[in-house]
This record gives sequence, structure tokens and C-alpha cells, in this order.
Amino acid sequence: MLRGLVWLGGARWIAQLFTWACTLLIARLLKPEDYGLVAMATVLTGFVEFVTDLGLGSALVQERNLTKRDVEATMGATCLLGLGAAALIAAGAPLWARVQGDPRVVPIMQVLALGAVITTAGNVPYSMLHRRLAFGLAARAQFVRGIVTAAVTLGAAFVLQSHWALVVGFVVGKVAFTGMLIYFEPVAIRLPGRGTNVRRLLRFGGMLTADRILNYLRTNTDVALVGALLGSRMVGLYVMATALARLPFEKLGSALEPVAYPTFARMRGDTAQQRRYFRLLSLGTMALALPMCLGLIVTAGVLVPAVIGAQWTAVVRPLQVAAAVTPLVFHVSLISALFNSNGRVDLNLRITTLMAVSTIAAVFVGVRFGIVGVAAASGIAFAGVWVYAAILGLQMVELHWKDVAQTLYPAISASLGMAACAYAVSLALPVGWPALARLVIECIVGASTFVAWGFLLHHNTVVPHLRSLRTAWSTR
Repeated sequence: MLRGLVWLGGARWIAQLFTWACTLLIARLLKPEDYGLVAMATVLTGFVEFVTDLGLGSALVQERNLTKRDVEATMGATCLLGLGAAALIAAGAPLWARVQGDPRVVPIMQVLALGAVITTAGNVPYSMLHRRLAFGLAARAQFVRGIVTAAVTLGAAFVLQSHWALVVGFVVGKVAFTGMLIYFEPVAIRLPGRGTNVRRLLRFGGMLTADRILNYLRTNTDVALVGALLGSRMVGLYVMATALARLPFEKLGSALEPVAYPTFARMRGDTAQQRRYFRLLSLGTMALALPMCLGLIVTAGVLVPAVIGAQWTAVVRPLQVAAAVTPLVFHVSLISALFNSNGRVDLNLRITTLMAVSTIAAVFVGVRFGIVGVAAASGIAFAGVWVYAAILGLQMVELHWKDVAQTLYPAISASLGMAACAYAVSLALPVGWPALARLVIECIVGASTFVAWGFLLHHNTVVPHLRSLRTAWSTR
């Protein structure tokens, strides 16, 4: 598990350094409206892609009795589903553009329809790599996708100076990712029929797909409503704010769930081992999420104008609000992996249903107060359901909340100390100093405080974990 975290997390860290630099340059070259148009298009195309394989890939990971014929039949089924999804997206583009009130969405969606075919072609190879815990190969493919997407998008932004740069980079990155997956884990295509277990896999995948649909609605209803009610510029600002707030999770924390799911599945029936790894991964998520998200909150006022330009100043407040909830997003993904690995997809479905209903209702209320209101209302709704999900997760592994608090205390303590010091420095620095200089100083002080706090006050916790990670890296 540690090697998987090192591979996936390390690859994403390295790729992210390049990707962040490209993203900041792209944001300076493009306008909020460009991001808004692509966001309005991907709300629908992303949803179709998200559910197209009907959970068959995830079903392969947890299936105990799996034959080569089953894998090939599943590959054939997902490819057929991908072709159908692409046709559906292309045909439904004019209707969705009418709903969003902008005809420019139509050609964007028609090009993005290719993504459905490309994604489904890689679903089975990706799942099989995770089934055999080949995280290193999956990490290499993700690393290449991140680099290719960022580089192509940046080059296209210089040449095209429009939203098409985002579209081109997105599609080319998918092609690179799927190509590498198929190279690492080639799977023949067989039409599903008698003698295969695709139907049984669909029963598991069906509930998982229902969960995915509700989760997608929860995470994208805000974008659709902001776009329909407030226009493409406001949705562009909102998407940038939430994207920056979720960067720690999207690029780093998302390495946890693909590792946690097959790891917990291997320990199914061993509550003590699952409890031990749940505590370990909970500490890992907070050690990543808390300092990064609190750092975003403290530095947002100078970070946004200094790094992505003054045209994005309206992003500051919704970014700070959204970043406050990101640590909970990390932890919910871990709880979700625990539920699925124990075959309790019904619990995941219950949690996602509650989140979808409460978040959609909150967005309807919050949109009256602009994008800050949307970010605040959806964040409060998410936090409320997270409490319930955490209670169910702790019951599953027979863990008391006091033990969790004790486990997370080092990460919480060091993160709060870091935020306090960085904020104090921001107040002490002269207002007339360049924003970039202020940002660099605040980041250096915050990072130094976090490291020093951890080593000085939590030495007995920090050092053993660092040694374990170093051992995992040296034996990769």
C-alpha cells in the first residue's frame, strides 16, 4: 500500500509541478469566459463519460472468481457503451446548449464526445492494473497524461487564444493516457454472451453507477445552475475558484482512493487490519489536505492577483470558502473506498443520495447570493453529511472518534500553527510590497512552521511514518 501511495502520489507531485506552472500561464492567456464555456459543456459530457461503463471496471477489482473470458467480454461491453455514449452526447449537444443559453457549447460538446470512446477503451486495463496492485504502471500513465495535457493546452493557448485550447489539451491527454494503459495491460475485445459473468458484474456495477450518478449531480449542479442563471463569466470565475480549492485533492489526494480500495479489499473480513490502515490513511489525508487548504485560505488575497492575474480577483472569496471543505472531501473518498471494499455499496449510495439532495437544495438557496453564496451553502451541506458518513465508517472498523482525534492531532496541530504564523506574517509585511514577494515570504514561513512544528512537537509520530515512506520508495 505504501509503495502504491509513493508511486501514485510521487508521480502526481512531479507532474503537478509542471501542470501548475502551465495552468497559471494558461489562466493568464485565456479569459474567465473561456473556462465558463468549457465548464458548461463538460457538465453533461463528463456525466455521460462518468457512468458509461456502468461500474464494470470497479466490479472487476473486487470480483473473486474472474476468468480471462470475463475480462475480455467486459472490455467488449464497455467499448460498445462508449460508442453509444459518444453518439448520445453529439445528438444531445443542441438541446444542452439551449438549456445553458449559449450555442457556442454545441461544437465543444461534439468534439468532447470523442472522450467517451477513449475513456471506455481504457477502463478495463486501468481496473486490471489496480486489481493486481500494479500502481507503478498506473502512475506512469497518469504522469504522462498530466504532462501531455498541460503541455498541449499551453501550446494551444498561445496559438488559439480561445477555449479550444482547453478542449484540445483535454482530448489529447485522454488519448495518451488510454494508449499507455492498453500498452501496459492489453485486453482483447470479446462480445459479451453466454459463459461469461458480465451480468453478475453488472449487478455490482449497477449500484455503483447509481452512486456515481448522484455524486456527479451533487458536484456539478452548482456549475450548471451558475451557468444558467449567472452567465458564462460568473461560471468561469466559480469553476476557477473551486478548481484551485480542490487542486490538493484532484492532484494529490486522489492517489489515496485507488490505493485504499484494493488494499481494503484484500483485508476484507479482517477488521483489525482495516482499522489500522484506516487510521494510517486518515492521518495521511489530513497531513496533505489541512496545510495546503489552510495555506490557500490565508494566501488567497495575494496568490490570485499575483499568479493568475487581476482579472481573476473575484475568485478570492469563493476560493477561501471552498478550500475550507476540501479536507472533508479527502476523507469522504477514503470512507467511500472502505464501504466499497467491504461490499457495502448500499452505504455509499445512501451517503451520496444525502449529499446530492442536500447540496442541490443548498445551491438553489445559495445562488441568490452569487458564487460566494453557492460555495458556502454547498460546503455546509457537504460537511453535515460527512459527519454521518464518518460515523458509519468508524462503526464499520469498530473505531472510536476519540482514537481518530488522537490519530489526526499532529496534522491538525501543525496545520493550525502554520496558518497562524503565515497570517501573522501577512499582517506584518508592508502593504506596498509586490504581491509576488509577499506570497513567497508567506509560503516559506508557512512551510517552515509546519515542518518545524511537526518535528519538534510530534517527533514520535512524524519520524516513524517518514521512515516507512522512505523504505517504500527505496524498495519500489
